[in-house]
Amino acid sequence: MIDDPAAARLRQLQLMFTAVVGGLVMFGVLLPLLELAPKGDALPFVIAVVLVAVVAAAARSIAFRRVAVDVTGSSEQVAGRIAGAFATRMFLGIALGEAPGIAGFAMAILTGRPWVYLVGAALALPLLAAAAPTDSAVARFDRELQLTGSAMTTREALAAASQPPAAGVPPA
Repeated sequence: MIDDPAAARLRQLQLMFTAVVGGLVMFGVLLPLLELAPKGDALPFVIAVVLVAVVAAAARSIAFRRVAVDVTGSSEQVAGRIAGAFATRMFLGIALGEAPGIAGFAMAILTGRPWVYLVGAALALPLLAAAAPTDSAVARFDRELQLTGSAMTTREALAAASQPPAAGVPPA
């Protein structure tokens, strides 16, 4: 049992991350069960998978340049915004990170060559690893938060945002 609310919320995010990433593993398990007949040249499809990975990495780089969180208002409001921004960053990272794997799966079916999926999965792994809600991701987010002038850390925000509002206090 985890008593620390921040650790509990981070663990929830880690479990969500693991569940979503498990989908890529399931694609890899499913693919050999399909009766695929090779069709044509796979090279253009592999190039398409690589391009999806490059676009996903570029989009992640642009989207994650800095934390855009309004750190004004009550501590409850700020905590909610910070916790939400951290979770949003993780889910956006997952969406972008999975793109090469999903493209690889589709291209493997189109070409009839399961190995094309392995190219997509291999390109997805580093992007997904970068999106994982780890302690180092929290530390990176904290460093970016400091640049916004926030006195609150990500762990403090996760802990505060996971607490129910006090009795008689309307939600922010």
